[in-house]
Amino acid sequence: MQGEHGGFDAQLHALTDDERRAEAIKRRRRQSDRRVAAALSGTFVGTLTEIFETGSVVTVLTRSGSNFRGTIAALGPEIVVLTVGANAQVVLRQEAIEGLREFGSGHDRTVETIAHGPELADILDQWTNENRRLSLTLSRGNTVAGQLSRVGLDQVVLVLDGDGETMTIPLAGIDQIVASL
Repeated sequence: MQGEHGGFDAQLHALTDDERRAEAIKRRRRQSDRRVAAALSGTFVGTLTEIFETGSVVTVLTRSGSNFRGTIAALGPEIVVLTVGANAQVVLRQEAIEGLREFGSGHDRTVETIAHGPELADILDQWTNENRRLSLTLSRGNTVAGQLSRVGLDQVVLVLDGDGETMTIPLAGIDQIVASL
């Protein structure tokens, strides 16, 4: 009796080993297929780079629900600057972008990171002396508007529309800025 039971256990063990091996092979094939598909579809930063270089018109959808249509005027490690019409520029934090709409079939360019280009503080520094009216949308959806007073290492001070009070905002908390030209 002991031999029969041992043979059954051995067969069951062999069967489960075969199943585990087959599942491992399937898993590796799926991962390989995803790597091939990812290589063919490029990266998001690669898509932004290609749209910037070609001057294509794009509609950018953001996590705050905004849609901006224009051309990419500048591209930095963390931001995208859009020219929207003749009277406005929009600065968007890349991580706040939920999607890009454009004509065509998409882009396959692979770029891992953008090593150079403007940063958010650089753009704001440029605007400090230009008395531009700004509308800032923060990462949690709050929107404030006014004129830029000054830019610090990690913060910006805005003179608010209306009562003229100032608001200090951490740069890391800004998702988008709409600036009138």
